Parts: sequence; C-alpha cells; structure tokens
Amino acid sequence: MELVNSWEDIKSNMQTFDDYRWSKDYIEYYRKRIKKGICFIVCMDDNGNRNFYPSRFIGYVDNSAEKHTDHDDKHGRYTNEIINTILGKTPEQNEQILKYFEEFCGKIDIEFKEHGAVKSPRKFWVYN
Repeated sequence: MELVNSWEDIKSNMQTFDDYRWSKDYIEYYRKRIKKGICFIVCMDDNGNRNFYPSRFIGYVDNSAEKHTDHDDKHGRYTNEIINTILGKTPEQNEQILKYFEEFCGKIDIEFKEHGAVKSPRKFWVYN
C-alpha cells in the first residue's frame, strides 16, 4: 500500500473512517481500530466533538477496511513518519486529550484501556 502524500489524502481517509462509525456493516471494524490504536490525529468537528483517527488507517492512500485488512505489511512506524512530515509535528502524550479519548471510547461502546509498559502509551497529533 502507498503511504499518503498530503493533508488531502489524510482528510479523505478521515472521511472514510467517519463513515465506518455510522455504518452497521463497519462499526465493529471501526471500534477495533480505535481500541487497538496508539497514535491518533485528533480533530474537533463543527459541533465541538473530538474525533480520533488512528495513524495505521489514515496513513495509506485511499484506504478502506478491506485494503487495510488484506495488507499484512502495515505498520504505525511508517504511517507515523509520513504523518509527522505532512503535519510538521510529532504526536505527543497529552493527559487532557487522553481523558477526551476515554470519554470518546464510552460514546462508541468500547472499554477504554490504557496502553502501559508493554505497549507504547497513546500519543496524539492535535489538529484544529
């Protein structure tokens, strides 16, 4: 799979990911990506809600659930590097955003679990 090249590529994937949230066919796929994610772009929508987009999904051009599932060589290290370049910053740990993430998990009916010593802690690119 080809890595994204621009903010437009990322936004396209964000829209696809948002669509999965509201689709009965893809909601479980969506929840699993949120639950397993470590690095997320965080954006606020027009209603003041924070939405979270996992880097391993949004980092590949024209991504979809099917492409993502079939691609065995995907890795957050690759997507994070290109997202860092496009956004001009690296993801950071942020206790306030982590609280928003926990609330978000409750809204989409998944159990929030912190990533601890075994896994990397969650990090966020905050994009407004």
